[in-house]
Amino acid sequence: MATQWGYGPKNFSITAGSDHVIALDVPHRGTIKQINLQQSNGGDSGVFEIYDAEIAAEVGAESSSVSALASGDPAAHSITDGEVAISAGSYRAAWDVPYINRDGSISLPVRRLWMRINITGSGDKDFTLSMTIEPSDI
Repeated sequence: MATQWGYGPKNFSITAGSDHVIALDVPHRGTIKQINLQQSNGGDSGVFEIYDAEIAAEVGAESSSVSALASGDPAAHSITDGEVAISAGSYRAAWDVPYINRDGSISLPVRRLWMRINITGSGDKDFTLSMTIEPSDI
């Protein structure tokens, strides 16, 4: 078993009612073992999805055209296999979700994932994200 790597806490703010894409600086490939997403200024509901390609997250957020995505389907790049529900401003779970960034290559890896998040309500919402990741030995 590889050494686990702690990500975060990453603090970010979004405006409620629309999709936002948040860059997550993580190892090029690995397995997300735990995730903890907490809203610090309320308890709103919403959804998030994590992607292995930036353009897929942007297409999912409708800020880019599907034709810009090589596979033509943002779902093919969702490492969460669709949207994950946030309830009462919180999502916390043990995961076993492997990923590899699809924007990079072996010789030029991109160390990033992208989270598309949308929360109900109005105004600015503040979040903290922490994850435990087991980087791949490959």
